[in-house]
Amino acid sequence: MIAWVVGNGESLKKTPLEKLGDTFATNRIHHIYNETTWRPTYYVRTEPPYGGNPDSFFAECRLHIDLGEKCIFPWEWQEVLGDAPNIEYIKVCRHFKYPPPHKKAHLKWHLPTVCDTSVITAAMQVAVLKGYSEIRLVGCDLTGGHFSK
Repeated sequence: MIAWVVGNGESLKKTPLEKLGDTFATNRIHHIYNETTWRPTYYVRTEPPYGGNPDSFFAECRLHIDLGEKCIFPWEWQEVLGDAPNIEYIKVCRHFKYPPPHKKAHLKWHLPTVCDTSVITAAMQVAVLKGYSEIRLVGCDLTGGHFSK
């Protein structure tokens, strides 16, 4: 089975999202919704709300919940977001703050705990946990900005 991990890069403006199969979209993907009828199979968000306004951050998460999308969040957010039939909470570790050669650094995934080095790698790990054997990335641009700019 093929899973598409959808980032938020500028290339999404030129991507025929409706033609993709099962998708795992991330972060602020909702900013493209006014330009397409496509919606993700899963919405994945795992990074903590660093800086900024946590209320705004969790409001974005609630938007995807309210749209009925299948949402995947860290289990510790359950207290803030509550329960809904379309939310799945997962165990997430945060070892990314320890880069190699630190003794706490993780050099490989340790599923079923998702290692949150970035939301893209977290979405890839969730896809593996869901049984997908081939993972393709789209909108994970290495240069340029966010598609909404």
